[in-house]
Amino acid sequence: SKKHKIRLFTASDSKTLLFTVDGVNGNQYTLYVFDLEGKLVTQSAIRNHETSILPEIISGGYLYEVFVNDQKVESGMLTVRKN
Repeated sequence: SKKHKIRLFTASDSKTLLFTVDGVNGNQYTLYVFDLEGKLVTQSAIRNHETSILPEIISGGYLYEVFVNDQKVESGMLTVRKN
């Protein structure tokens, strides 16, 4: 079982991206979102059991990385589709 459960999902308005973590108490989680060319689009730092609202991100494909204390704990692809 993973000790960091990280979720990226779209709010009910289909425009707002949310970032939430169920992980280790006291840790700060930093999310970095990059476009496919590697340019940083946005970043957000939250504590365990918090949720962050990311600024409006345009539709498309992105790469993301999540760090805890300078250690990468998750990374992957993110596709944003707007209605």
